[in-house]
Amino acid sequence: EHNIDMVRNAGISEVYINLHYLADQISGYFQDGKDFGVNIQYSYEPKLLGTAGALLPVLDDLGNEPFFLVYGDNYSTFNLLDLKQFHNRMNADFTIAFHWRKDVTNSGIAEFTDEGRILLFEEKPDTATHCGWVNAGIYFINPKGLMDIISPEDDFARDIFPKPIE
Repeated sequence: EHNIDMVRNAGISEVYINLHYLADQISGYFQDGKDFGVNIQYSYEPKLLGTAGALLPVLDDLGNEPFFLVYGDNYSTFNLLDLKQFHNRMNADFTIAFHWRKDVTNSGIAEFTDEGRILLFEEKPDTATHCGWVNAGIYFINPKGLMDIISPEDDFARDIFPKPIE
């Protein structure tokens, strides 16, 4: 519900929720989204797809305009409009929100240029002791051309993010 509030506060009214675990409870709670000030459509995965592959069933509906993707199992107070503004200033294909963590082993980490371009993205590094900027699970994505490379099992951090960096 917090994520629904976050996207609504950014002026977003059309929301897609990807479902698998507890699908009936989630769709039963949010229903069509009207009570939360948004319009919700659902995409159910009988078999889990990758984080990027999960977009495939809704890509046609999303069209060619950039969109936000927010992982439902993360909590953030981030202002999505700041991410969109940064995305536009950088003329980026993908823009990823990051936050600082002491233990990065369960997260994707990145190194940046002084301007904020990603030089390196590594998913769940083996080193448990170093600090760093980690993937917050909030993206602003320009789908033009990039969405053509997604297959059902693809994960953003493992399969998609490294390609434009290379």
